[in-house]
Amino acid sequence: MASWQCIENAGINPLTLSGQACGVFVGCEEGDYAKLLDEQGLTASALLGESPALLPARIAYYLNLKGPCLAIDTACSSALVALAQACDSLLLGHCDLAIAGGVYVITGPEIHVKMSQSGMWSPEGRC
Repeated sequence: MASWQCIENAGINPLTLSGQACGVFVGCEEGDYAKLLDEQGLTASALLGESPALLPARIAYYLNLKGPCLAIDTACSSALVALAQACDSLLLGHCDLAIAGGVYVITGPEIHVKMSQSGMWSPEGRC
């Protein structure tokens, strides 16, 4: 699990966080990962891909964390907003430690085609 590795890379033993006021803030949205997994049949992995709200909850449950737990979807800025929310939570004393990150898996061209059709891409290729 990537969260476990990140905690270890920070020099913390993940087992020491059990029961602690550690928040989990994840920038995520549905994407199309669940569609890819659906081709393999009904699986627990497909469930996690279908509901982004489950991602931070599973991390908190797995590590037995007792702080705030939020899935954040603000499109392209989701990971940055998750980090900002984690900082705010620390400053406000809602948690003593926070895990923040973002993930969005795109496995096919559909989202890019739809965005192009809706005029969301720059004609000059610039933001």
